[in-house]
Amino acid sequence: MVAGDDGSPEAAARGTAGVHRGRYHPFVDPYMTKTAELLREGKGRLDRLSTVLRSSAPEFSVLQRRRRLKRAEARYADVSRHFEQLRSAGTEGIADLKVALEQAWAAFTAEIGRKA
Repeated sequence: MVAGDDGSPEAAARGTAGVHRGRYHPFVDPYMTKTAELLREGKGRLDRLSTVLRSSAPEFSVLQRRRRLKRAEARYADVSRHFEQLRSAGTEGIADLKVALEQAWAAFTAEIGRKA
């Protein structure tokens, strides 16, 4: 291991926390830790929405509820895919991947936040 590139405060100050021999280690990075927590929270919100939307409802709203659930699931799949891309990325292009992940998260929260 390269001295100081272990997630220590010194490595963080130099901007090398989470980088070891050209490989990015996401869970040393506080951004990735926070993002992983948000991803788990989003999954919980999706599960709760799924429970609500799958509950018994008048026939006329069943199709609308099913479409809303499918859109929310698709948005969550985008968030999850962008997170996995960021997690498995090397040191190149991390900023673009973070931006794409944040945009996908914003779209997911907007979809979840809409009323049924």
